[in-house]
Amino acid sequence: MIIIKTDKTTISKVVEIGKHATQKKIQCNPGDLILIQQNVNSLNKGEKSIRWVMNFADQYEDKNGESQKLWGKQWKYVITGKNIRKVPPFDIWDIQVTDKNYKGVQWMGYVDAEDETEVLDWINDEEEAEVASLAEKLENNYFDISQFIETLNDKYKGTPKYKYIITKKISRPSPIRNAIILRDGTNCRICGMGGFPKKSNGFYCEVHHMIELNKEAPNSLQSWNVIIVCPTCHKKIHYGKTKTRYLNPGWEIIIEDKIYLLK
Repeated sequence: MIIIKTDKTTISKVVEIGKHATQKKIQCNPGDLILIQQNVNSLNKGEKSIRWVMNFADQYEDKNGESQKLWGKQWKYVITGKNIRKVPPFDIWDIQVTDKNYKGVQWMGYVDAEDETEVLDWINDEEEAEVASLAEKLENNYFDISQFIETLNDKYKGTPKYKYIITKKISRPSPIRNAIILRDGTNCRICGMGGFPKKSNGFYCEVHHMIELNKEAPNSLQSWNVIIVCPTCHKKIHYGKTKTRYLNPGWEIIIEDKIYLLK
């Protein structure tokens, strides 16, 4: 797995044509995952740097000025990819478990094996490439999805296997979570949906930190940054078309152009 950087003006072209460029020949095998990382200094506030991935297909020396025509700069090698797709936006330094300095990557870097596991877990991509590569065949009736599922059934027969990894996680104090549930109840602060009964006592709900804890903002573990949400709204905040603004006190949350004011 590798990271290749691009800037704001060229990322759309990379996504559109499935090609990138480098000055040095990279060590990749067909199918290896490429993380397309936008330069941090060209991002809007709050944007994550990796939002697209593709699988390595090929690379060739640019002897005909192709990169100059595409990106306005001459590069030595052109890289081609396939199965370009969106992923849940992330910064690798938020999920990595090693001490490797990914922020210091200039234009291309290799992902450590331990961090690769975290990336794959984040984007749930271990089987994505295989499925995506068959999508076109399915659309053109060249592919029997039922047969493919049976192939997967055979592949995953037997008992599930464990994967042991060492990871770091931010400590989330449960006393403040429990106190906020006692104060606000288990109804979602956004849609009002009530929590469902748990097998034990009480009702299920989730809590969301409006400013993500991995940003390590001062006092972000405190109650002002925590709201009660249902699982659906929680996912929408993380992965949907959402904007938030702190009102001091309270929050303005915009989900799919609908405004919610939390005081």
